[in-house]
Amino acid sequence: MPPLKKQLKSASYRDHVVLTGRLIRSAIAVVALSYAAYSDIRTREVDDLVWVALVVASAPLVLLDAFNLESVLAAGLYLVSIYVSFTIGLASSALGFMGEADFLALVSASLVTPPRSSGFISLVPSLSVFTNSLLVSCLYPALLLARNLRLMARGIPLFENVEASPVERALALLVLTKVRKQDYLRKQNMYFVAEKVVNRKRKLIFKARITESEYSIADDTEWIWVSPYIPFVAAIAAGYVLHLLFGCLIDPLIAWLYTVSYTHLRAHE
Repeated sequence: MPPLKKQLKSASYRDHVVLTGRLIRSAIAVVALSYAAYSDIRTREVDDLVWVALVVASAPLVLLDAFNLESVLAAGLYLVSIYVSFTIGLASSALGFMGEADFLALVSASLVTPPRSSGFISLVPSLSVFTNSLLVSCLYPALLLARNLRLMARGIPLFENVEASPVERALALLVLTKVRKQDYLRKQNMYFVAEKVVNRKRKLIFKARITESEYSIADDTEWIWVSPYIPFVAAIAAGYVLHLLFGCLIDPLIAWLYTVSYTHLRAHE
């Protein structure tokens, strides 16, 4: 058996290699997801080669990390994370909440990310990234509201000839926006039309997915209400970075609830 000093030196070198590999792998993932997020925001489309490049470039580093996972439990959590990403992606796609790029982004992130050694949801990276992504996407209504208020400030009548209750108008400011008709026709892959003409009155449509048969556009209008596709790849990219830096953002809340519950139970024993 080698001397203890030599064993410690060898272990330290191995840990250094694993840590360096993790940093490089994380950097590759951040670059790939950042590019995908930019593409998603600009066009609502992401080239599949981005995900192929991410997985292929990260594969050797993932294998290096896989051989150095601390326990069978860590290896199991890594496999659970991959399974969870496929489950969430397939279910969300079937329900119409995710597109192909969103699904591939989440799966790719799970393939290149081993479990953290602390936290609750953070132990399953794909679930942590997805949870963070949902929290980030909650900012989208604020962005739509800011855009709609900016349109109002420019003197664009948002609800001219639109039949809608005060509640519907308030909701529209948070989940819909107005674009020029020609802009919609040039970028139909970025929006759903969110209005229809009924008895010469324009009415708003509030649905997650709006089919072509459900909407209609008035001929005499320059601006129309639309429901923008959420650039969820961008939210996943932000969720991934947050996972790397902090883990799952709701883990502190879970830890606090656990502590309060445990203290309450102990107090009543």
